[in-house]
Amino acid sequence: MGQVRLRQVAVAALDGGEVVKQLNTTLGLSTGYQDPGVAEFGLENHVFALGNQFLELVSPVTHAAPVWRFLQKRGREAAGYMVVLEVDSVDPYRARAETLHLRVALDSESETWSTLHLHPRDMGSLVSVDRDKGGDWMPAGPDWRDGPAAGAITGIAGVRIATSDPIALASRWATFLDVPYSSGVDLRLNQGTIEFVRAASGNDGLVGVDLFTSEESLVGECHTIAGTNFQIVKMSR
Repeated sequence: MGQVRLRQVAVAALDGGEVVKQLNTTLGLSTGYQDPGVAEFGLENHVFALGNQFLELVSPVTHAAPVWRFLQKRGREAAGYMVVLEVDSVDPYRARAETLHLRVALDSESETWSTLHLHPRDMGSLVSVDRDKGGDWMPAGPDWRDGPAAGAITGIAGVRIATSDPIALASRWATFLDVPYSSGVDLRLNQGTIEFVRAASGNDGLVGVDLFTSEESLVGECHTIAGTNFQIVKMSR
């Protein structure tokens, strides 16, 4: 069993500018890095560093973009979009995806990066399994380590995925990730947790993100941003 770390979470919105304002005023996040490389997918984005983890906002700039189709199918202007996991090698996950007959949305290999995207119909949310061969997490830009000092939000504790059968989906994820699991609806990774909850009508997928804070006064706050519930939790020691 290799290391599995919750490294990045993405939300999607038609009006990215408005969501950036909400992230700034509500969560105190400074302006994120905009990756020019996402233009090939018909997107623009903002990547916000939270310690050594990242929150990404993606917005379609063309109706041909997969994110546009994703939001249109859901009938929403914004929603949780993708869970990004960092691993030591993508190869074992490719093999297990094939064994489990999981649909692959993207499989890419380069000198600096390996990535495998799994379809939300199988995983409850779009999931990206990545190996960063250079160790600099390029999607966050070249200077994220030297960015502004950490504010009140210091990291990502976990995510919540809503589905019609939380136990079955938790078991599928555990088998795919090869992480310890006996029963229940929570998976604990080497960094971060995945919680599976029963979906309300028409509200499945990535529905929640728990964020660590260093400020006691913020613990327990909940905010809906980009169609996603952000809950502030106490930073672990």
